[in-house]
Amino acid sequence: MTLKTIVAGLLVVSTFALASVMKPENISVVSPISEKRRVCFDADATLTQEMMPLDSGQNTIYVIRNLLKLEKSVIIPANCVLLFDGGSIVGNGKIVGQSTYITGLLLNVIGVNISINGEWNFQNISPDWFIGSDVEKVQKAFDVSIANRSAQIIIDRTYNLTGGTVYVDRGSHSEDELSKWSRRSLIISGNGEGRLIKEDAGFMFSARSLSIDYEFDRLHFRGYIKNPSDINTVVDMRVFDCRYLGNIRVKNCSFCHCGSVYYQTGGVNTPMQGNLSIGNQYVKNKCVMKANECWNSQFIGDLVEHGLSFVEGEKSNSNIRDLKIVNCCIEGFNHEKTAALNLNCNTLGLSICDNYFEANYCSIRMPRYVSGTVTGNAFHSRGASIKKDIELHCIELARLTGVEITANNVVVDDDNMCLFYFDITSPYYVESQVLVGSNSVEGKTKLTNVEKKVKDLNTVLKLFDESYIDNITNKLKKDYPQIGEGNVIVSISRGITTISIGNLVVNRPIERGAYHGHSKEVKPYNPSLPISGAIVDKDNNRMGIVFVTNDGDIGLRVNQPGIYNGIITYPHL
Repeated sequence: MTLKTIVAGLLVVSTFALASVMKPENISVVSPISEKRRVCFDADATLTQEMMPLDSGQNTIYVIRNLLKLEKSVIIPANCVLLFDGGSIVGNGKIVGQSTYITGLLLNVIGVNISINGEWNFQNISPDWFIGSDVEKVQKAFDVSIANRSAQIIIDRTYNLTGGTVYVDRGSHSEDELSKWSRRSLIISGNGEGRLIKEDAGFMFSARSLSIDYEFDRLHFRGYIKNPSDINTVVDMRVFDCRYLGNIRVKNCSFCHCGSVYYQTGGVNTPMQGNLSIGNQYVKNKCVMKANECWNSQFIGDLVEHGLSFVEGEKSNSNIRDLKIVNCCIEGFNHEKTAALNLNCNTLGLSICDNYFEANYCSIRMPRYVSGTVTGNAFHSRGASIKKDIELHCIELARLTGVEITANNVVVDDDNMCLFYFDITSPYYVESQVLVGSNSVEGKTKLTNVEKKVKDLNTVLKLFDESYIDNITNKLKKDYPQIGEGNVIVSISRGITTISIGNLVVNRPIERGAYHGHSKEVKPYNPSLPISGAIVDKDNNRMGIVFVTNDGDIGLRVNQPGIYNGIITYPHL
């Protein structure tokens, strides 16, 4: 060691009140900053700002080998490293970083009551950095990661969260701080080894205030079941409290013995929204998603088996909007009188596509109003656990208005299976409805339980192959003397109603009136909503509308004379 280095080290030591616990030396270390001065804390002490002077303490490695107590606020000098070598920091104070790194033997080195603020160069955070129970460790890891806006949490062992809930609160940040976030989502990764278990009722993750978006990857979640042979004895442990959490992204994870995985009940002012599940396994859970109000949730490529329900609409007067279930395997929901997808609510924008359903008492139940698509799914009856002679239902519903059910396929091992089971006791049951599409069944499986409801799909398809075309221009002129030349044509083909306006000459504005002659042919797809579309002049300027009323009347409204074109098209069942 050179004389210059020794003198510099002595000068630094002389500035410290507790010089006996620190041994400065100049070394080269493997760190993000190649050359740093080292200061060692070799005895128990109370950490104060004087031990880390803001000016002369910059660019320093602080080696912590003993217990440091912190009861106030200490700002780490700029560009420093905290290197833990058998020591720890405990107390109720605050550490404020300034581009600070942390390294060393990072096991039980920071008390859970120590606040960590400022700017830190964290890449990954482990709950085992912190001193406390497993719940306290995981909670602190979330708090620190959220406060620092970018660090990933690594879960690489089993953490038992029994007796507690981890709160994912965003905390208070200024607009300037929020603009510096390198990513909006908090990432929690298990690398396939991490496990989170909770053996009592209550939420595993919730929030008390504004929450950030977050993503779980390659983790195992476990609840507790009192009687392994009876799925009903699963303790009501709910993983995600979707009433208060931000958008949730979960991929490559497994869930077992959970009361619910995604849970939302209560008022419609706190909907579940933005949940995305990709490539996960849900096994032996009471329910995967239980919702009172739910917007924009997706399940893609998941395996869901041996539970009481996959998706359950909580209340009849609630809404599930834009739910998508695609390329999933859904099987083993064989408890009599239950359904894998039990949508006991208004369901808008539903998309159930290209899934495989097997050994379910009922695969899809839609007892109320539904709009959307159920297409390309395969249903299989196989399953030794299903009671013999029990009738199996692929799709239970009360009405078809609003939902397109096409290209579904049934593969059967027995004769006691219905592709479509209509609940004729439901107040939403509609008698005058037919199915459209190429749904198919194999063997003696019944297409529907209702006589003459859907007896022969080929006949239905033939009906929709027939076309209807009528030029109603002259008929319209009786109600609209403002109309001169041109054409207004109504056409129906394969269940689609189209009203076309071509080069229609209007001699003066049309402000009122309607044509009443074709209520049957132009009846709107949803009778509760009128259908309308724009009509434009020769320069493609919107100058009016064509519309269809609830009663099927055709109306025109035009702002000024001119030559107009327009078209409206909608399904017609």
